[in-house]
Amino acid sequence: MRAFKIPSSIVPSTTCSSSTLRKRTSIIHHVRQEVSGGREAADTQQQHEVSQSASITGILGPQPLHIPSRDIMELKSFFSLSWRKLRRLKSWLKERRISTGNEREVRRLQDDVVKNNITGELLPLQQGSSETGMEIKETPVVTVSSLSALVKDLLEEYDRGKTMKVFAFGDYEYLTRMYGLTGPNGRHCCLYCEMTKKEMADPPMAVPRQRSLQTLKESLNHFKTCGIPKESNNVIRSPFFDIPINRVCPPGLHISLGVFLKHFNSLCQACHTLDLEIGQSLAKSPTDQLEAKEAFKQQLKKLSLQSRLKLAEEELHDLMDQHMMVGLLYPEAEPPTLILEMAEEKKREKVTLEKEIGKIPEMTVHSGPTNVGLEEALQQLRVSRQAYHGRSFVGNHVHKCLQPENTDLITAAISKKVQSLCPNDRDLIQKAEDIASKYNTLLKLFGACHRGINTGTFLDDSVIDKLDKDIKEYMLFYRQNFPTESVTPKQHLLQYHVIPWFRDWRASLGMMGEQGGESVHCQLNNISRDLRGYNDDLKLNIQCVKNQWILSSPSNYNKFS
Repeated sequence: MRAFKIPSSIVPSTTCSSSTLRKRTSIIHHVRQEVSGGREAADTQQQHEVSQSASITGILGPQPLHIPSRDIMELKSFFSLSWRKLRRLKSWLKERRISTGNEREVRRLQDDVVKNNITGELLPLQQGSSETGMEIKETPVVTVSSLSALVKDLLEEYDRGKTMKVFAFGDYEYLTRMYGLTGPNGRHCCLYCEMTKKEMADPPMAVPRQRSLQTLKESLNHFKTCGIPKESNNVIRSPFFDIPINRVCPPGLHISLGVFLKHFNSLCQACHTLDLEIGQSLAKSPTDQLEAKEAFKQQLKKLSLQSRLKLAEEELHDLMDQHMMVGLLYPEAEPPTLILEMAEEKKREKVTLEKEIGKIPEMTVHSGPTNVGLEEALQQLRVSRQAYHGRSFVGNHVHKCLQPENTDLITAAISKKVQSLCPNDRDLIQKAEDIASKYNTLLKLFGACHRGINTGTFLDDSVIDKLDKDIKEYMLFYRQNFPTESVTPKQHLLQYHVIPWFRDWRASLGMMGEQGGESVHCQLNNISRDLRGYNDDLKLNIQCVKNQWILSSPSNYNKFS
């Protein structure tokens, strides 16, 4: 039991001064906390008091409450309300004596924010289909009329007299082309340095020259003289952006997706080889064993030829891209014949390899027992591979697979399957355990790198030092234990250019990279799910983009975070 001193009221609250009202409110608030049992409990108590009042009119008093048009516009965007739903809400509020800004004013304010910068149309685009694989379908496409005008408006709104730095992000192919390179598959395919693809596999002792806007200009001048992209560090045009290269965020999401897919495909290939040996072990006669051994040799030969064919196809595609780009950029001059000659040579090599491969019987990779075991482990984790895009994984599934306990589950499926099928073949069981152990270590080492680069925070020196150590351990293990596999440009970015980015800016790739851009898709999907009352897909998409635009404008986004 506690006693409270409550002063007597000489003047009623309806006629007292505002300072007296504040004092009385403070007293009531203190009493409510003591009676309710704490600050949080007091909030619950107050909510109950409001719910027990006669009506909202009784709380608001005789004077109606007014919600201005700008607040209505923000409310509409935040809750993804269609105009029809907004009218119903305004009517509901009006019945309770709460007036709101009129719809015409709300539309005008929305137009002031968007500034007629959004247009939409239906375009025939190629889409995936479960029945036919691909189909052409009319698809609503919403575009920004003037990207430069949008950026300038945003910069003016952000500007409060502070120094501003502009950064760039995107997937790797987009970044290389925007900075004037032939693409992500050329001889000098790194955006950040001039290391060649060959040197990525066997790095030189000296650090290669780092690219900058100035080196890009020098390489372009050399290309205009020689006309051969690979002789000019694969630079064939001026950058689209005047943003320094050290402010281009490495594509962390695509590094994770690409490297994980590479390692998982490598694991599937190792399991396929194991599956062939399982078939040999299960053969019932010497003749069958001999045929299995020959099939195994033929499969290894075929894999080697396929690897060479894939490389030849990539080089041919890159040469044709270079020829097209040179022709488009310099229509007044004939593209160098050397490029076409090199392309013809690659075509002949490709035809020869295809003929050799065609003579070898086809053997599927994913139908063997250990590969089936891998798929079962993925299903247990509710992870699925995409039907298109090379059976790749989405970002969330990569993150899930790289959790240490899930990596254990995936790799353990290999030895379990072999033990169940060939319990007496100790050599084969040991080989399966060796494969499982090697890939388990590889995926866990890469998983540490993946989690380190894709956080959404700023990093201090100790975290950056640990990440540097993790990346070095991962690449050292990979080079030592997978000497015949290539080092991809994404692994090169991880090894050489991620840590310098952190040293310069301390911002993680999850904060400054393409994940931020990818999150816009999630925002639009959420807005689209909430919007109702649009039978026209094009109008629905335009309204979604408008809502997202208003939500992300500098004057509003802090209110909704």
